[in-house]
This record gives sequence, structure tokens and C-alpha cells, in this order.
Amino acid sequence: MLEHIYFVAGEFAENRGSYAGFIEEFSRYASKKGYEVTILCGQVGNEPRFEELPYATVYRFPLPRVRVPVLGLNFYYLALGRKVRKYFSNIKLSERDIIIANSLGALGVLNQRYILRMGQAARTFLKNMEIGKGHLSPTNRIAQFIRFNIQHLMERECVRRAAAFMPPSHETKKLWDRYYNCGNKPYFIPFSCIKFDKFSGGKKLPIPGTKLLFISTAEKVRKGIIYLEWVLPEIFSEYKDLKLIHVGEKFKWNVPEWCKERIISVGRVPWDKMRDYYAT
Repeated sequence: MLEHIYFVAGEFAENRGSYAGFIEEFSRYASKKGYEVTILCGQVGNEPRFEELPYATVYRFPLPRVRVPVLGLNFYYLALGRKVRKYFSNIKLSERDIIIANSLGALGVLNQRYILRMGQAARTFLKNMEIGKGHLSPTNRIAQFIRFNIQHLMERECVRRAAAFMPPSHETKKLWDRYYNCGNKPYFIPFSCIKFDKFSGGKKLPIPGTKLLFISTAEKVRKGIIYLEWVLPEIFSEYKDLKLIHVGEKFKWNVPEWCKERIISVGRVPWDKMRDYYAT
């Protein structure tokens, strides 16, 4: 009988970044090493509820997508937790099976032995969002404060129950220790590293002058785009030949028209094409 690895996450699809990209990469590697891999997550849109991939079996649970005031995504993860608990109640785990839960996906396996992977702590996120509080209404700010503090309590329980940790970076692990006191539990940071030889042989962009590469989604407050918009006129005025190359979901830039002429937005690059894109 093959040893089994179970991933529990909010959602999963191939060729994505963030934790979904990590799960895909890790699953492919584990499958080559002889592990059977199962991914449990929520269903998004018209994605199949069951999918058999070459390296993993994916179960997607239909979950409510309604926005509950104050709770936000916390409500989604509570619903996912119920589905995941029901799934594990119907199977028998062996002592060598491994469960890796991403963030609040751990709510479904609190009664199991699991490894926790999580991004920045809720209160770190809340602290960072305070920078852009002037762009939110008082009602949104209050709702945000309540939601992230509820998330903090949920995350604290997920950390307390975890047998080990798999943080995405050393800095993230330090933040966990600050807010949740992880203690002496074991942890492992899986670095993918950069294989520079994969990027060799690329051609220069056919754009004259100095280029500033900016990679971001369209979440202006969360990604700090509002501050880039503030300083771009000064940057462009100082560096006459500079052009900003934006890779990511296109959005409307809130800058003077003459600045827009020096911003080149290429749009979002699919995850599976990312390496080739930057190499060429």
C-alpha cells in the first residue's frame, strides 16, 4: 500500500501561483517519489468536483460563496472544515499518512495529526492594511478589524493543534512565532530556488531606455499600488528614459496622462508560461 499525502486548501487549480502553485509542485514531486496524493479543497465556479490528475486526485467540495458580513472568507473556511471532517470520518488513515493543511484549511483536521502551511499572520496583514486605511470607509475599516481578529483566533487554534510547520519563508516563521508562539515544534521551509540556467539566452526587450519591472495583481490597496501611483510622476521626472513594465492583471492607473504613456502593461502571464516568458 502506497504512503499517502493529503493536502487541504481553500481551492486548487493547476498553473497557479501562491499556495496552489506550491501544492502542485510538491504533489508532482511526491508522486514521482511513490506517494499517493489527494487534494481536498473548495469548488470554484464550474471546476469539476472530482479530478484525476497524473500526480494527484482532487476532491472539490461545493461551498457557499455568499459574503457574510464581518466573517468574510472565515465563513468559507468554516464550511470547508465541515466537509473535510466528514471526508476523513469515512476513511481510515495509516500511521504513515501525511496531512498538509494550508492556512485555515486546518479547521477540517484539528482532530488529526497535520503539518500547517500558512502565509502571513492575520494581524500582520491587518497592520499592513492600516497603511491604506485612508482609502477605506469607516464601516469597512471596522469590519476589516473584526474579520481579521476573528481570523487571528482561528489561526491561533490551527497553530496550537499542528504537529509541525511548513512556512513559505524564514520571515513568515518569525511572524508566526511573534503572534502565535509556535514553541519548539519542528518545521521545514521548502525552497524552490531559482535555476538561472533556465533564464539564459533571453533577448532584451525591444523598448529603448531604462526599464522598471513591476509585477502585481489589481488589488491597489493590498499591493501598495496607490503609493506607486503617488511617486511615479516624480520618478518619471527624475529618470527621463525610464519606462514601467507592468506584468499582471491590467487596471486603470491613477496617474497623469503623460505618465500613462510610459507605462507598458503586458497583462497576466499564465503560471505554466511564466518561466519561458521571463527567459525570452
